[in-house]
Amino acid sequence: MIGVHADIDPALSIVHVKTFNKLPASAGMGEWSASGFADDELARFGFKVAGGGPHQSKTMMLSEFTTLLAGNDGEAPGPAILDHNALGKPSARARKAALDNLRRLYAVGADAPIGVVLRRLWGIEPEARPLLALLCALSRDPLLRAGASAVLDAKLGEQVKAPAIAAVVELH
Repeated sequence: MIGVHADIDPALSIVHVKTFNKLPASAGMGEWSASGFADDELARFGFKVAGGGPHQSKTMMLSEFTTLLAGNDGEAPGPAILDHNALGKPSARARKAALDNLRRLYAVGADAPIGVVLRRLWGIEPEARPLLALLCALSRDPLLRAGASAVLDAKLGEQVKAPAIAAVVELH
């Protein structure tokens, strides 16, 4: 896959596909990551190969992640988010949920190689940030990965609605 750009409208549960290069319809964890590696090997790099993920709350938190990294708080996000409310969340509970989701999606504040590499690449090419975030999120969120084939199988400009994504997720 060379590139994916999608605008997600959670209010309408629609993904607008802008550009992509199609993966095989049979794409599974092997095609998304590194075919031939055992689950424990992938986990050492920060991949999550099973279970739920932050996308159960229907967000990639791209704006929050961008804000966090703009304040140079990606290595130690706890105090910035919880104590200083760097993300502007309305309550302590919302701040904790944001921190937990950012940790699960992007390995913020952790030394998982995939998160470290993401934070280092973030400042190099601002236009690439959404794709970098998506690639990291795909590696760390099995639910997002399961639904991705519905988007990748869509024709350019086609709207992919929630039922199509749900149907693909049910197969996994």
